[in-house]
Amino acid sequence: MPARLYRSRGKNLHAALAWLTLLIAVGCAQPPDTRDPADAARLRIGVIPNRPPLVEYDEGDWQGLEIDLGRRVASSQGLEAQFVVVDENDPFQALRNESVDMITASLSLGAESREGFLFSRAYIQLGLRVAIRAASLAEFESAGALERAGARVGYMTRTPGGEFVRERLPLSDAYAFRDPDAAIRSLRSHRIDFFIYDGPKIETEAGRYEPSGLIVLPRVLARENYAWAVRAGDRRLLKQLNAFLDRAMAGQQLQSVYEKWFPERIQPTE
Repeated sequence: MPARLYRSRGKNLHAALAWLTLLIAVGCAQPPDTRDPADAARLRIGVIPNRPPLVEYDEGDWQGLEIDLGRRVASSQGLEAQFVVVDENDPFQALRNESVDMITASLSLGAESREGFLFSRAYIQLGLRVAIRAASLAEFESAGALERAGARVGYMTRTPGGEFVRERLPLSDAYAFRDPDAAIRSLRSHRIDFFIYDGPKIETEAGRYEPSGLIVLPRVLARENYAWAVRAGDRRLLKQLNAFLDRAMAGQQLQSVYEKWFPERIQPTE
């Protein structure tokens, strides 16, 4: 009997050693964690640069409305904001390859849907504006002038401008662009008659060429709500972003940021 008990314990010991060996082998087979430990203390925020007053890199520092909001939302989570430049034509790629945690790149809730991503509540409302050649002001400043048949209109792909053109300017000759600078060049060279884009962005683009005769019409065509985006699996982060926006709006923090960067020109969403 004692010998049988000893053999039973020996089997248990061998089984335990076998399981331990297996666990060690499985653990060794896992890929090493190559993430920077410092990333755990950062909120990596994707931005599109050179879009004042939304985003601008000036004198060695980030500035703008989205920068202020990004720093505040990171601080609300006890993190440091790290701003990462993303591709203007496909900002979501930075989320796909996990080089950023969220995007604050003026993403419209009304633009084409993007599977695999979640959007926060809207935090700002921007209006669509029109850039034209100054010499064409008399032709396009009247109401309804943009809607005439055969007018050549440029717009950015995957933006509210494209939806506006499809729905409101069905008689126009529409040209889609992936690069706003290319659209501005086409406008300057008379290949299109006007260019529709988000207000702050189109003012920036046209302002670069104002000496050459480009202007932005004062009227707003339509208003769109904009939000932040995260990966579909980051629901916890989305909940934190929405909670920050709710608190910031209730405490007038959003209003103070808007007034700083858009005095008398822009309002938060209701």
